[in-house]
Order: sequence, then structure tokens, then C-alpha cells
Amino acid sequence: MAIATIFKSYLDHEHIHYETVAHPHSATAMETALAAGVPMAQVAKSVVFKDEKGQYLLAVMPALCRAEINKLNALTNHRLELVDESELSELFADCERGAIPPAGIAYAMPMVWDDMLSEETDLFVEAGDHEHLLHLERDGFSRLMGNSAHGHFSRPEVSPG
Repeated sequence: MAIATIFKSYLDHEHIHYETVAHPHSATAMETALAAGVPMAQVAKSVVFKDEKGQYLLAVMPALCRAEINKLNALTNHRLELVDESELSELFADCERGAIPPAGIAYAMPMVWDDMLSEETDLFVEAGDHEHLLHLERDGFSRLMGNSAHGHFSRPEVSPG
């Protein structure tokens, strides 16, 4: 599959430069970094939440991190909970389960991103399947995030080792 159709259309429409990085099949963002031979600290993952009104939110954070729900709630002024994986197939129909690109705008979903990502000059993001990442330079990532809310809402689970 390579790049999810909706994601690719959005990138092309917005003229966001990227490079495709193929890698052996992987199941998690951290496995993906190892399989692709890229620094784990530079891999961003997407996690979908739902608020008390049933509205979805795409949160983008370093793959090494876990969302701190209290901080995320304070940042968004909502009570959020993780979306059940069964809902993701409908929301991201052109993506494989667990390979969600950080493109809330392309999927008509509000987005928030962690400020830790702005510290990296190069970032790697899911392309929509479990065999490809997209490499974005800082400017491309910033353009992908657009005017989305951002702040500090995640904490490292493991060291970048």
C-alpha cells in the first residue's frame, strides 16, 4: 500500500516534501524505528482520543512517549479517553490498523501535537501501513501540523538508547 491515499493526496495538495522509507513489517512505533534504522527519538506516533461529546482528537507525540491524559485534558479543555481500536478502521479506512498518519486535517479530525517534536530537525511518521515511514524535515512537519494546538502532554516511556 505504501502511503495511505488520503494522506498522500493531502501532502501533495499542500506541497509538503517527504521521502518514503521502506522497512520490514513492524507492529509498534518503536519496532518500526528499529526496522527502518532511524533514531527512535525522531519517530512520531499518532493516538486517537474521543471527548465527552463523542468528538475525535488525533494526538501526535514522540514514539518513545505515552500521553499523560490529565495534561492532554487540560490542554484541550475536554475529558478524553482512548478510542477503541475497532473504531479506527472506520476513521482511517485507507490505513492499516495501528499505522495512523499524523494528518488529522486530511481526515477531518482536530489534532494536537507535543512540543517535544519541535526539538527534532528530522521526523519520521507512519504512512498508513506497517512497511513504510515518511521522512519529513522540520519545516514539512510544521506544515503538516498546521495551526493545530500543541503543548507538553506526554512523557517518555523508555530512554532513546
